[in-house]
Amino acid sequence: MHQFSIHRPSGEHLGFLVMLADDETAPHPESERLPLQIHPAAKNTALARLAQAQTLYWQTSGDHVHIRDEDGDHRANIRQEWLIVGGEHYQLNDLEGSL
Repeated sequence: MHQFSIHRPSGEHLGFLVMLADDETAPHPESERLPLQIHPAAKNTALARLAQAQTLYWQTSGDHVHIRDEDGDHRANIRQEWLIVGGEHYQLNDLEGSL
C-alpha cells in the first residue's frame, strides 16, 4: 500500500489516493485498485471527474503509472510525483513515513 496526499501546484490540499497492491508481499507490486478521496475544494476539476468512477485501477508502465476505470478506459497518469488528469496537473506527496 502506498498513500499520497493530492495538491494543486499552488499547494492547496485536494484529497488522498492510495495505491493498493495486488500482492502486498511482492517486493515491487505492479497493479491493483486505487481508492481516491477528494475534498470539496476539488469541485469542478478533472480530479473530481476522475473520482466519480466506481472503481479505479493502477498499473505500472515504464517510468509512469496508468490509471484506468472499471471499464478499462485510460483516465489518468502518475509520473514523477505528479497526477495528470485531463491535462490538469496535481502534485502528489508521498505519505510513507509521515503517518
